[in-house]
Amino acid sequence: MDELIIFLFTLTLALIYGKVMWIAFLAIQYFYTRTKRKKPRGFLKHGLYMLGFIQMKNYPDYFQREFHE
Repeated sequence: MDELIIFLFTLTLALIYGKVMWIAFLAIQYFYTRTKRKKPRGFLKHGLYMLGFIQMKNYPDYFQREFHE
């Protein structure tokens, strides 16, 4: 699912912005697929969480160093 999201997002950018983005589209697909094979499942969601783009239910904030359960 996350691979499809990356694919559609970069494809949309390539269709809008032209030739340079087509090269970026191919490069992003290649490097994302290589990275995905080496990482555990769900690393995109955790990466977005780390960057602060999404909140995960029942998780503390990423930058919170101490918390009590």
